[in-house]
Amino acid sequence: MGLTRGGFWRRLSGGILMILLAVVVLLWPIIAAATASVSPAYWIGTAPRDLALEADTTYGIYVVDGANNGFSISCSVFEAAGTPLELEEGHLAFSLPEDESLMYEFKSAAGHVTVVCTATDPVYVAQVPNERAALIGVAIGVPLASVGILFLGMALTGRRRTA
Repeated sequence: MGLTRGGFWRRLSGGILMILLAVVVLLWPIIAAATASVSPAYWIGTAPRDLALEADTTYGIYVVDGANNGFSISCSVFEAAGTPLELEEGHLAFSLPEDESLMYEFKSAAGHVTVVCTATDPVYVAQVPNERAALIGVAIGVPLASVGILFLGMALTGRRRTA
């Protein structure tokens, strides 16, 4: 018993479709993370800094400890109306240079904020890459690609039955 002509084409097209879907699922979060990593960085000095950021996007307050000798930082972020935003502890697991640390994360509904920081080392504000989306993309994309390769292998190595 081998594959019928219809079974061959179903497995071949199913395999190709799954591999294409896996590529999209894998690339989508990578492109989003790359976009976040090239977004502008806003350096924060000792004076309050007014920023016009992209609304409903997670931003982080990063500190650069060039000498790797420790640092001290205290920051506050306010909406345009003066309402303080809640700062969450930064949780970025990878993709930062060794001398940089993500200290706080915040999200502004309007995008217009004032950042006030006191720090012993340089501080900047930039978008936070969505690492969770990248992990989910890998968790879904790899199995899809595996099944697609399996279907292709079955279609290409199976015997065809002719009528």
